Amino acid sequence: MHLRWVFRYRYLLALGWLGLSLTLLPWAGPALQPNNALQVWFLESDPALRTYRTFQQHFGNDEYVILALDYGDSLFTPAGLRQLHAIDSLVARVPGIVKVEGLPHLQLAWPVPGGLTAQPLLPPHPPQPTAAGRLYARW
Repeated sequence: MHLRWVFRYRYLLALGWLGLSLTLLPWAGPALQPNNALQVWFLESDPALRTYRTFQQHFGNDEYVILALDYGDSLFTPAGLRQLHAIDSLVARVPGIVKVEGLPHLQLAWPVPGGLTAQPLLPPHPPQPTAAGRLYARW
């Protein structure tokens, strides 16, 4: 019995729901906005949130800090590689820096039968002149 009434007045009911939805839309809109603030995902006492806020105080945002150096043609010389390793070590010791990514940390990967293999792009320690020559030979 009730279904016949709903079926008979289906267009009027749909129009009523549409009118009610459009009337309530201005008040429902703000409630439907996503909130991706960190306070939603982390407790105030969470150490990760405190670390994040400290990073923002030091660096002003939550992205990467990029340090670009222009070595010209001297990057892959023994002196250039030693300087690159020294800068990498100094930056890694700055309080608040969690991870340093740069040429001394890059890995070269290539396929081998059954998988991949990787090797550091640069020698792990500041190179001596002969290591720089081997690096040039690899390229």
